[in-house]
Amino acid sequence: MNKPPRFVTKPTIKHAADKLTISCEVEGKPTPSLQWFKGTEVVKESEKIHMFSTRRGLMTVVGLEIRNVTQADGGTYSVKATNVMGEANANINLNFSTKQDQNQKPGVAPTFTSKPTIKQQVGKLLLECNLSAAPEPSITWFKDDARLVASDRFNVIMSQTGSNTYYLALEISNVGAADQAVYKVNARNSFGESNASIKLNFAPGSSDQRNGKAPTFTSKPSIVQGDNSLKLLCQVECLPEPQTQWYFGSALCHPSNRILINRERQGNSDVYNLSLIIQGPQASDGGTYRCNAKNEFGESNANIALNLQGLKGGGGPTFLQKPSVIQRDGNVIIEVICQASNKLQLDWFKGDSVIKSDQKYQIKTVVTGDKYTVTLTILNFRKGDEGIYKVRAKNEHGEGNATIGITLNEMIQLAKTYKPAVTSSPQINFQNGCIVIKQYVVSGEKPTVNIFFNNKPLPRTPKYSTEVAQEDLAHLITFRIKEPSTVADSGPYRMVIKSSKGEASQIIPLNVNELLKKAGAKEKTGAPPKKGDAPAFIQTLANVTIDDGSTATLQAKLKGTPPLTCKWFKQDMEIKGDNKNIFTTFKNNLATLEIKDAMVEDSGLYILRVSNEIGNTQTSANILVKGSARKLQDTLPPGYENEGPKRKPKVTEPSSPTEERDGPYFIKKPQNHTAPEGETINISFEISGEYMPEIRFFNGKREIKPGNKTKFNIDTAAKSGTISILKPRLIDEGKYSIQLITKENTVSDDANFNIFVKDPKDSQLDFRDILKHKDSKKRKSEDDVPDWGHLKHKSAWKWSK
Repeated sequence: MNKPPRFVTKPTIKHAADKLTISCEVEGKPTPSLQWFKGTEVVKESEKIHMFSTRRGLMTVVGLEIRNVTQADGGTYSVKATNVMGEANANINLNFSTKQDQNQKPGVAPTFTSKPTIKQQVGKLLLECNLSAAPEPSITWFKDDARLVASDRFNVIMSQTGSNTYYLALEISNVGAADQAVYKVNARNSFGESNASIKLNFAPGSSDQRNGKAPTFTSKPSIVQGDNSLKLLCQVECLPEPQTQWYFGSALCHPSNRILINRERQGNSDVYNLSLIIQGPQASDGGTYRCNAKNEFGESNANIALNLQGLKGGGGPTFLQKPSVIQRDGNVIIEVICQASNKLQLDWFKGDSVIKSDQKYQIKTVVTGDKYTVTLTILNFRKGDEGIYKVRAKNEHGEGNATIGITLNEMIQLAKTYKPAVTSSPQINFQNGCIVIKQYVVSGEKPTVNIFFNNKPLPRTPKYSTEVAQEDLAHLITFRIKEPSTVADSGPYRMVIKSSKGEASQIIPLNVNELLKKAGAKEKTGAPPKKGDAPAFIQTLANVTIDDGSTATLQAKLKGTPPLTCKWFKQDMEIKGDNKNIFTTFKNNLATLEIKDAMVEDSGLYILRVSNEIGNTQTSANILVKGSARKLQDTLPPGYENEGPKRKPKVTEPSSPTEERDGPYFIKKPQNHTAPEGETINISFEISGEYMPEIRFFNGKREIKPGNKTKFNIDTAAKSGTISILKPRLIDEGKYSIQLITKENTVSDDANFNIFVKDPKDSQLDFRDILKHKDSKKRKSEDDVPDWGHLKHKSAWKWSK
């Protein structure tokens, strides 16, 4: 089994006669190659220097002989051992100082572990490098051999980063053309000294202060194994874009039929994904590969050892695509897809700060085989949420990063592709004699707003005013009611928000009396105050859940000075006495609402509003009618019962987060739709998966293609779509479905839903009369009847329980 090099013994020194020998033992398979250094300079064979190695079983004895030793031979010596599995280093210091005594502590002469690089910050430049030494060295910087002294413009920085390791930097403020020079840093301690240099040179025609950074590899290189290929991956960060080259040993790699070299930028960031792909790998491809990246600010290298015998154990993470961004209801969602054969640890960052799931962020990971779909949702995106977001994926085989920059302006432009969305509940207050209602809505463009009260549009008068102002990604709608009346202005308000992409609405129940009580204000009616008590609830409405076909009952107990007026509403629609299956009574201060033979369509929010001359109040509750064997399917004709469809379509159940899927699937399925005849129906859906599948649309078993009546609007980037039915007629209602077709021409997921088209005359009828009216109208053309499945005729209209 192959092993990387490892030094078994530390270097030792033997001094005899006129020569000095440094030796140590190293192991590794295959046998490592060896190279000696003094400081950073390669040691070469000469009359004075002799290098040797002797194989002893699994060990190799490595040695360096120095003949005719003088004090000039002092310094730090190191030996590097390298094979296809990696490399190792061993160091020793020679110090011939006459001041050294037997009690002197061991130490290491200064050695620069990295070349100096240039880093730009706002208004200044940093010349940086790293050093190892023991004890702590003294540091001196030079500009063209002239010693630099700390001043307002030059600041010398040294900080310890570990045991005997240090970070060094020269900070130059207000950089100008006069600062072009060769800069040298000298590090010295009792065991020796070392120097490192860097040239600061501004290109002709450029500004004095350069905006860029030298290449830095942000993660360890990793290897991903394909069916008949190997991919070597790494990431580098720099500005401007780097020039990159791959080396096998010391030989430059060139693209060919077997070798593919790629470089891809991550979005608008300064991070680049670099890869080298070997098609049909052979034993001769094993060895050490090096990726070199450089630009005008510097260069960097990343090494990776390719061991063909050890690849099948797993692979490091690989990001399969650039991060994608969508904006939904004021939230920003970042999605990336990563591949790895071993379990990953995933971490999100904003800048350098770690992100965790909380009230601001939601993090989700879905695992499908060896692929990880990772999403970060930024809730209620605001100006302060701009920045660089990064996801880091790592396992024992390596790590990778995907980075994307997000700005508010980009999100506003993205929001222009969506219809308005209400993202929060309204804020209702009483201020300066006015009721002020504030509602936030997400819209990429300034929307128009219309207010309805009791289903009637409010006129634009001094009493009612509406303002729209943009706040970050959202628009703030402010609706004011001047000098409100406790009776006349109480009730349900409906806010309709429209843009060129669609519309949204919000129901706002308003009880002026309760609001004034909370605000400690008094109504200004201009009339003497009435004597008596305003209505109040002794018992409020309670939520009710029943089975389909049962009777639903809501009751509330009241007190207050008579006469009391009770009105019932479903949502913002008043319930009138001509509804044949809904009955309301008010007796002995007990208000009651009963729904006989309730159906699923009767589910919803019911509101009871009570008023007298003193004031008003309201209470509300939800009725939930659960479907049973007698499911209406939204549009079942009267006089029939459903014995089930002739062929029940197979519906793929949603996967659990770790369940493997065979292709794209719905994450937001189409919903049932009800619309007046002639009013466009928009059917929207969202999809998750590696690609956007083919969309097929069906009415029953009949496939519907895009045309004059049906429009398909598919957003491949956002993986979403809208199918519009223009000017629908009664014959268009029925059962519909959407299928997702994979590249292999198979159905990966489907969604079923119903469409109900209302006749304008239906607004005066209850639900059962609507069905009868629609049935008679539809049957004028039998060919237009939708597919109802297998239906059995019944002699009378009555649902079986």
